[in-house]
Amino acid sequence: MAVTSLKEGRWWYPTTYRGQDGAVRGTYVNVCTPVEVFPDAARYVDLHVDVVKRPDGTVARVDDDALDDSVAAGHTPAPLAEKARSVASALENAL
Repeated sequence: MAVTSLKEGRWWYPTTYRGQDGAVRGTYVNVCTPVEVFPDAARYVDLHVDVVKRPDGTVARVDDDALDDSVAAGHTPAPLAEKARSVASALENAL
């Protein structure tokens, strides 16, 4: 089972994965533009870099290379990429 928690205005959202026994299998935190919540939908833009917390408590930042590629291709402006990296770093430290 996966449970995603969206809060309007956040630059990230977590999805927690649990096994059938209810044990947490891990948490995946997606870094994105500020989440917009509507009655029947949510909107954000994925900023590629993410943070993962594994069941043993280890935390890892992933997909920095995908963000670098997006900047190089002109899809993500450099200032937005820096914001994404800053958010990812803060999440790493908080988890």
